[in-house]
Amino acid sequence: MRESIELLKRLVPDAKECVLLFDNSPTSQKFVAEIKKTTLPIDICTIYTTNDFDTWKAKLKDVQSTVDVLGLYLYHTIKEKDGKVSLSSETVLGWTLQNSQIPEFTFSDFTVRDGALCGVVVSGYVQGKAAAKMALTILAGASPANIPIQCPQEGIPMINKRRAEELNIRIPQDVLKEVEIVE
Repeated sequence: MRESIELLKRLVPDAKECVLLFDNSPTSQKFVAEIKKTTLPIDICTIYTTNDFDTWKAKLKDVQSTVDVLGLYLYHTIKEKDGKVSLSSETVLGWTLQNSQIPEFTFSDFTVRDGALCGVVVSGYVQGKAAAKMALTILAGASPANIPIQCPQEGIPMINKRRAEELNIRIPQDVLKEVEIVE
């Protein structure tokens, strides 16, 4: 998270206050608990979690004039009111980006690829490759209890060029040299 915020601040140097908007999944809840223990280079004004799309929309609209940036994590368990099935991630993120004029950062490569501004992201490909190696180790006879938890050591800095243009954000040349650009 720190690296994602630092990348965003290179694009929006005056950013001081942030709101985090996540679904209310168990994964997001764990992430929120970790965030609360971390010192970050921006003031986190509020952390909103919800699984209700109307609440998500209202929270996003409320923060448009009160914070400088938006942090997005997961939005995959968002449902319509009384809905039993989650909306597609494309629906939730699409609505979010169409209705927000504040720059956003994220932690997942798919969110930047699908339109969010930037993030130092974890790659699903890298995670899948690590999981496959663990599976092969188990198939070769190792006990799962003896396999250490592995986390990617470095994220991939990514910027969505189209979103930067929509938000009238100029990407500095030194940043362009260091990031993967999504068109």
